[in-house]
Amino acid sequence: MHKALRKGDKMKKLVLIACVLVGVGFGADIKTLTQQCEAKDGEACFDISNEYYKAKNYSKAFKFAQKACDLNNAAGCSNLGYFYGNGQGVEKDFFKAKEYLSASL
Repeated sequence: MHKALRKGDKMKKLVLIACVLVGVGFGADIKTLTQQCEAKDGEACFDISNEYYKAKNYSKAFKFAQKACDLNNAAGCSNLGYFYGNGQGVEKDFFKAKEYLSASL
């Protein structure tokens, strides 16, 4: 039983290390995503928007969703509709929400 506990503790440590490495790795990737977004990669702009949304930075999330939508990324347009519908990062506007949600289909 004692060995089993130690194995469980080792597994917890490995999971924790993996989580830390993934977190550190993403910090480096945000720079790459930003470069890709600036090079007109709508998917990269959409990914950045989602990261800012998770961090509750709605104005930046909106900005990158707008870039993604401008680059014909349907998911970015869908997110814009959501932002307008909920007034996150932008003033609430149901007409624009409907417009962007329709454009995402």
